[in-house]
Amino acid sequence: MMIEAVVRGLLRPGNVAQKLRARPDVVTSLETYREQVERIPLMGITVLPLEMKSLLHSHDVRKKYGLLVNDSLVAATAMSRGLDSLATADSDFRRVTELKTYEPDDVGASR
Repeated sequence: MMIEAVVRGLLRPGNVAQKLRARPDVVTSLETYREQVERIPLMGITVLPLEMKSLLHSHDVRKKYGLLVNDSLVAATAMSRGLDSLATADSDFRRVTELKTYEPDDVGASR
């Protein structure tokens, strides 16, 4: 969503998430997100459902690592499924010692 908003000239680069929060009119005009989500299975990626166990575990992850709700849900879901690696552009996940993080600029190297 953020990339589309900038590429289409709807918002200027820099803190795009905050700008989107302040501009729901822009959010409602964005189109490509759904198409991109529909393509995820075509890339061989499995989307995991959110289970109650992970939802409850996310509270502990938030408390331990100071993550925001969405990030703690991602980390808790990964851990509950026995995953030990996460590809992300969000450096906050570096704090989660149970997960190795792979970031776009360093794919192939872990912390």
